[in-house]
Amino acid sequence: VTPENHISQRVISALKNNISVFSYHTRADAVSGGVNDLLANALGLENTVTFGDDEGDIGRVGDLPEQTGILEFAKKVKDILGCPSITISVANKNVKRVAVLGGSGKSFVLPAKMAGADVFVSGELGFANMNEAPEIGISLIEAGHFHTENLICRYFSEILTSLGIENECFSSYSIQNI
Repeated sequence: VTPENHISQRVISALKNNISVFSYHTRADAVSGGVNDLLANALGLENTVTFGDDEGDIGRVGDLPEQTGILEFAKKVKDILGCPSITISVANKNVKRVAVLGGSGKSFVLPAKMAGADVFVSGELGFANMNEAPEIGISLIEAGHFHTENLICRYFSEILTSLGIENECFSSYSIQNI
């Protein structure tokens, strides 16, 4: 570990300050009870199962309690996740089956469609996917990387607090638009 780049500098700082670092990223997405289960639960999905690509079953797909209009559902996503804005590509006017994947879901659009989803909610989907979604036959909601993954912060905070580890750095945070 040398100080030539910013990642190494972070490691050196952590070592010098006796800080333990846990990096859960994809594991926290895929694990039962992790980011994608929290996201599915927050959006009220029922009967959720995993879906994925060649890398594994990381996303979740489930059903809304009742069919709803895509714009109504998009507003619900925005409100529940606290997004300042979302981007939507409409292929289906009504939705019942919803796929979710926190963070970057760019490579999961086709797997979400193959899992039977009417709409796929993710943090980052990209221009090309948003543009092609109507042709593919799946609506897309791009809700922001932060907003689709931030649910895990409160979850980790609750676990650490239950273990008697309390510290203000474990509380949830938000990014302000500037």
